[in-house]
Amino acid sequence: IEVTISIPSDDEEVREVLEPSTPKIEARLETLETLRAHNIPAGLNLCPTIRVKNPEKLASRLKACKVSHLGM
Repeated sequence: IEVTISIPSDDEEVREVLEPSTPKIEARLETLETLRAHNIPAGLNLCPTIRVKNPEKLASRLKACKVSHLGM
């Protein structure tokens, strides 16, 4: 079993417009970290990729999550 979580962007304003009823981006990334901390395979789908505001910051954050896979 592997868990995959998706985010549309690294911009919370974009997420709020596109996915107003969904968890915030940081909450999703924290979930990934928790899953990985418990050795549960978990990855991220960055889709649909609408706009990435700060690619370097997002890449660093994803590295910290230790995702098992990244889809786009």
